Amino acid sequence: MIDGSCHCGALSFTLDAPRLDGLRHCGCSFCQRHAPLWASAPDGSVAFAADDGAAPLRYRFGQRSAEFLLCACCGVLLAAVTDETPQRAVLNLRCAGAEAIGDLPVTPVGYDAETGAARDARRRQRWTPVRRGI
Repeated sequence: MIDGSCHCGALSFTLDAPRLDGLRHCGCSFCQRHAPLWASAPDGSVAFAADDGAAPLRYRFGQRSAEFLLCACCGVLLAAVTDETPQRAVLNLRCAGAEAIGDLPVTPVGYDAETGAARDARRRQRWTPVRRGI
């Protein structure tokens, strides 16, 4: 189990996973500005939670095929989620702290040349199933 939250604690996640699918640093313009370390667990599940009255800001860009969840209070990027059913997510492991990151290697990735169909297939294969969304 890995618990993570935004800086103010209004949004959080609990990742239940036997193992992580590595750490990734995306080179897109959005990720360059937010510096997330993306992690997923295709064999696990994630539950999101929000304090009373809290709701994430939802941002889309590029192919608009995922929503990026940011805290409306402190601005931290928590995760990205798909629109598909069942919903899948990739988590910013920086929200879980240094202990969760440990010495996992970070792989630089870039998805700019990926087609929409290839992107959807990759997410279905690698991202974490969402057990409870926000």
